Amino acid sequence: MKKGSIIFAGVFTLICMLAVVALSIFAMPIADWYVDWRNIDPLLKTVIPVAFWICAVPALAALGCLLVLLRNILKEHIFEEINSRMMSIICRCCVAVAAVTAICTYWYMPFSFVAAAMVFLCLIVSVVRGCFKAAITLREENDLTI
Repeated sequence: MKKGSIIFAGVFTLICMLAVVALSIFAMPIADWYVDWRNIDPLLKTVIPVAFWICAVPALAALGCLLVLLRNILKEHIFEEINSRMMSIICRCCVAVAAVTAICTYWYMPFSFVAAAMVFLCLIVSVVRGCFKAAITLREENDLTI
């Protein structure tokens, strides 16, 4: 991967973090506008922001882990145990968001799409993490060979 694309991914990750923080600040007025515009159950004026605020914590944690992962790749420390741990944390964050949105599906069915997407993302990250762990093991074995 070229350094330019890694730096771009890092900048985009920071922008996403800022977007999550900004949306957390304005979650209530956005939910009020959305519920009024769609003319749906007024209870959602509370459910949507609360779900977002709960999901913002694991989202920011996952984005932070992604920054660590990108920094390590930029330093050419690719197949390291810390990268595997970062992917594990990202996967747990996906599961947390999936759980919250699955529960919120009771009040608003479109949350089910977010839950399904997070489960799918967790699956992808788990597969990549497995490949990384296998590469780490192979590298360690090669380091021991004379």
